[in-house]
Amino acid sequence: MFQFTYKLRVAERVKAKCERHPRYNPERDGRGGIKGGCSTCFSLYDLHHVRLMLDSAHRDF
Repeated sequence: MFQFTYKLRVAERVKAKCERHPRYNPERDGRGGIKGGCSTCFSLYDLHHVRLMLDSAHRDF
């Protein structure tokens, strides 16, 4: 029988904005709010999406 004790804490805060679209909020606007295929806005959305997936995986674990 194996027994594991595992404690994970992720405490990161990211403050980032697109220079061309400073009002873009990936949490509120989602992927559909990205204007003109802006690569910075896509990166902000991807960062937000990966953070949600990490939080979900942490809860499931």
